Amino acid sequence: MNVVVIRRPREDARSKTGLGRYADSIECNLESAGEPFSVVEADITLNQGLFHCLQNGVFAPMGQVRRMCRGRDVTIHATDELCGVFFPLIRGRRILTIHHVVKDDEGRGRLYNAIWRIATRTSIRFADDIIAISPNTAEDVKLVFHPKAPVQVVFNKPADYYHRDPSVSREMVVGVVAELIARKNVSESIEAFRILSTMDGMEDVKMKICGRGLEKDNLVRMVHNVGLDDRIEFIDGLSDEEMFCFYNSISLLFNTSLHEGVGMVTLEANLCGTPALCLKHADIPSEVTEASVKCDNAQDMAYQAYALLTDQGLYEEVSGKSIDAAKRFGDGFSETMMRIYKSS
Repeated sequence: MNVVVIRRPREDARSKTGLGRYADSIECNLESAGEPFSVVEADITLNQGLFHCLQNGVFAPMGQVRRMCRGRDVTIHATDELCGVFFPLIRGRRILTIHHVVKDDEGRGRLYNAIWRIATRTSIRFADDIIAISPNTAEDVKLVFHPKAPVQVVFNKPADYYHRDPSVSREMVVGVVAELIARKNVSESIEAFRILSTMDGMEDVKMKICGRGLEKDNLVRMVHNVGLDDRIEFIDGLSDEEMFCFYNSISLLFNTSLHEGVGMVTLEANLCGTPALCLKHADIPSEVTEASVKCDNAQDMAYQAYALLTDQGLYEEVSGKSIDAAKRFGDGFSETMMRIYKSS
């Protein structure tokens, strides 16, 4: 078995995305299994211009893949929907992972959405097997694209290094980890924190928002308008080691995202024993939010957060359930991926 992994370029330690972490896990899985594989990086960055995207995201990596496939029986795995854009021009068994179906309300712009849909439709049309990272994503793929190839749900397991570290002290801090775009709905987390900050005994509680994105300026302006500049801190990015300490040091994670393919930050926080609060109406897999505290709106989230921060017994109960649920998530990932690669 020879596998060619097509992925986005490797990111620096402070800029890792869900797509990058997934690709890393695919490589680690193949390496652990002792299977031969090659990696091709496709720099499909839609915001750097059409020429850059075509040259570095399509033509250059396509040439690499075609050379690797020449005279060999190869399985090609595109680790996200855009990395399969040149599937029509290469030979071999083609596997495509889809993380999320972009919706019009995400705030990325019409041009981005149009290019994404064309590229994804092409990838899906020529894929022999499709992996969806959650049932939600699988349903969206079937509804929007009507693929001929079978769609299989394979949950990716969170990174092993996330765990509760008792040597890291909890602080009275509410954390948010998200790309700062409309879909992530971070403004509702800020509103929930604003309400929480007015409650008895919450004078010292703070919020740290970790992430980058198009909505950052608007969110910074919102924080200033509600007078919370001294209590809400924005952090551009953290390395894996810093993120480990972040999850272990915050008391709660607010996740007010409206829809997610998975929502890995919830699981990472849970592995560190940090309770997560999410919205009841959010389109996030139930397997991810199994141990999360589900809230009706920002006001309800503030009240639920207050209960956790003022009741140690309740906090420990939710923390323990969060760890147990997150540990179960993604069991069998390695075995399932090997089975997919070897079936032909």
